[in-house]
Amino acid sequence: MLAATRASREREREREREREREITLISVRPHDKHFLFTLANDATVRAASFQQAAICWQEHCRWFDRQLNEAHPFYLGLFEDAACGYVRFKPCLDDADVMETSVAVHRAYRALGIGTRLLSLACRKLLAENEIASISAWVKRDNASSLRIFEKNGFRQTHSAIIENVEAVHFLYSIRI
Repeated sequence: MLAATRASREREREREREREREITLISVRPHDKHFLFTLANDATVRAASFQQAAICWQEHCRWFDRQLNEAHPFYLGLFEDAACGYVRFKPCLDDADVMETSVAVHRAYRALGIGTRLLSLACRKLLAENEIASISAWVKRDNASSLRIFEKNGFRQTHSAIIENVEAVHFLYSIRI
């Protein structure tokens, strides 16, 4: 029994190492606009968002152009050279030393551990290139997949709040010792 458990853990570690080799991050480019529009309007992504209404193309274009102009870290994940999701960061409004993050994974790549890897890679890249104290995120309490992604990456739950009439959990990854 113990040997089977060890073997299972080793297979999982090997799968994780394989996924790590296959996922790369690049900065979002202007021609990623359509992929991000499609991803943003995916039914599961909309349901996980605090703003659930569909996004029109014109609104998305304005938002996307602002994101590129503000130059906050915004990464596209590639799995075997195909776009699989994104992780973006923006300064927290009430604390300049904290970056707030959001993550989305294309439906074809869900339940493969890719969201966990994307967040891990993006956080490491953010921390290597920026001097910040913490990374924060808000997740709907009923969004089990996102809750696990943040927990697996060492984020800790700090408190709950009601956002847009929905119970949400605040996660924090603190760099300071």
